[in-house]
Amino acid sequence: VIKIINTNMYNLAPNDEYLIDSLINEINIMNKIKNTNIGPKIFDYWMSKNKNVLNVYIVMENKGITLKNWLLNNKLTETHKKKIKNKIKKLHEMNIIHNDLHESNILVDKNKKDIDFFISDFGLSETKKNLFERIKKDDYNLFLYINENYKINQYLSLILKLFKIKIKN
Repeated sequence: VIKIINTNMYNLAPNDEYLIDSLINEINIMNKIKNTNIGPKIFDYWMSKNKNVLNVYIVMENKGITLKNWLLNNKLTETHKKKIKNKIKKLHEMNIIHNDLHESNILVDKNKKDIDFFISDFGLSETKKNLFERIKKDDYNLFLYINENYKINQYLSLILKLFKIKIKN
């Protein structure tokens, strides 16, 4: 299976590093889980530019159909749910947060009588470390925004007075 990501579809601003960071993160996470049986194995990846379009290619193993399509003709049993939960638990134990888990990002692989489930599409996934760093950065930017906005700053001052909260410099 080749996953092709056309970066031009994202309308990147000149300094927008989020998409590139996200792609690098997806590849790193797929490499990290490569031998865990959680998701499809990644075999190769590369970038190419064609007519001012930047594409990222990720070659990975085929792990069946989406859970969404499988559910059209099948029922999810408690055993199936347990298998999926165990894969998610393994991700979390590896400090990986998927951030986009739904029926289209879970694959169903049927071999003879055995059914297994795999987590896919790690494009929005983050390590806990990256997640916390992003949250800290977002909180800091929000703090700067609030400090720059006079009315909000006054409002916060009133709340601090109301609750008798003192801030040390």
